[in-house]
Amino acid sequence: MISPSPETAWPLDVERTPVVLCVDDDTHVLNSLWRTLRQEPYEVLTTDSPESAMEFVDGRHIDVLVSDEQMPDMQGSRLIEAVQ
Repeated sequence: MISPSPETAWPLDVERTPVVLCVDDDTHVLNSLWRTLRQEPYEVLTTDSPESAMEFVDGRHIDVLVSDEQMPDMQGSRLIEAVQ
């Protein structure tokens, strides 16, 4: 698990809805994640490709990234490294 150090932690913004980005090449898994998280107080984004995930990250603040490790184009750990 990767957590930011106190020096790099983002300030808590109570007015902003937390954003969770789920990345998996299996649409059944994405749908399950979305159904599980949709009733929580999060904005849930899903995508089936690491490239799309990178576009999401470039355009907005993402609080949590959930990623499959075994994807055809990029491993999930590589995606997390790139986002971090």
